[in-house]
Amino acid sequence: MAKLHKKICQALILIIILEVPDLVLDWDFYYEVMQSEQPEIRNATEAQRGILAFSIIGSLTFTIETMNLILVMCCDGCTYFLPGSFSLFSTLVEDIPQMALALYIAIIEETTITNVQFGKATFAVFEAFVRFAILIYYINKKNKILEDMLEFDAKVVKIKEKKWVAIVQLVFSIIILCCSISIFYFLIN
Repeated sequence: MAKLHKKICQALILIIILEVPDLVLDWDFYYEVMQSEQPEIRNATEAQRGILAFSIIGSLTFTIETMNLILVMCCDGCTYFLPGSFSLFSTLVEDIPQMALALYIAIIEETTITNVQFGKATFAVFEAFVRFAILIYYINKKNKILEDMLEFDAKVVKIKEKKWVAIVQLVFSIIILCCSISIFYFLIN
């Protein structure tokens, strides 16, 4: 059980390192969009509302994900949300739409409204590479475990399910990376 607590503690630290700056940048981006004097951005009220909505959703998912990991650490055997599955859900309902809105703002603006856009895109690239490294390591590790197992049992099914979540998360990270690279392109040109 101590090994499980160590892994959960490492996951909690990783979430804090990756998600707190992302959360701060989300809210800073919303603030900067609302303060923009550019007519294209001032008239993009749906985009402004979307950025606000996804900043709120991001705050909620961060809180739920962090509390879930703390509860799993403090309560042996408690299952609230599977951390990998909830992270996947969070990426789908918050990170991808947020990056799509940031890309939309980068496309319609006349000049860069703030350096927070570069920071947000840069951090998204950093986060994507960290996730790539972790997910590729995880997928390779699970492949090796599956190869070493001789008989089919519930553990094999559980590993395959977790591997599937990791592969989908990898695809989502690629989408976020593509949005980030596109944001850089539109901000520079």
